[in-house]
Amino acid sequence: MISIKMNKIIKSYKNIEIIGTIPYVNHVLKALKLLSRKAPVKFKTVKKYIRRIEENPQSRICHLNNMPIVFMAKKSAFYSITWCASCIAHEAYHSKQFIDYWRKYKKVPSNVHYGRKAELECMAYQILVSKQIHAPKHEIEHLKKQDGMHYKLKQTW
Repeated sequence: MISIKMNKIIKSYKNIEIIGTIPYVNHVLKALKLLSRKAPVKFKTVKKYIRRIEENPQSRICHLNNMPIVFMAKKSAFYSITWCASCIAHEAYHSKQFIDYWRKYKKVPSNVHYGRKAELECMAYQILVSKQIHAPKHEIEHLKKQDGMHYKLKQTW
């Protein structure tokens, strides 16, 4: 499905909405297809925990009215298809942290899905996904060097 909304287009892939400029949407679509093809089990997690991926100046996951939305900056999306795919998986894992806790306790303290411990869990997941989709070695090595503190930085990656 394709529709147009204020100079942005909306496409859907396996019930995940993608909103942004044409190049952005097409790139994210390729990343989702890569995940679906090369990491089908991890893609099931993406499908379960993300409903929308939207072009945005800042990268983050947001839960609006129980709808998990990934806001992804162009810098992350366009670095490479494999980087884009692994970042989507990373954000899906944050969403999983939030939603699974919410289902059990009906409230979510921020440290469940935010902070160093949460980031390290998501980074480990991102590394697994990166290996499955055959990301370049330099991308995987970069992920392995992260200390989980990037959540404190301005999120324009």
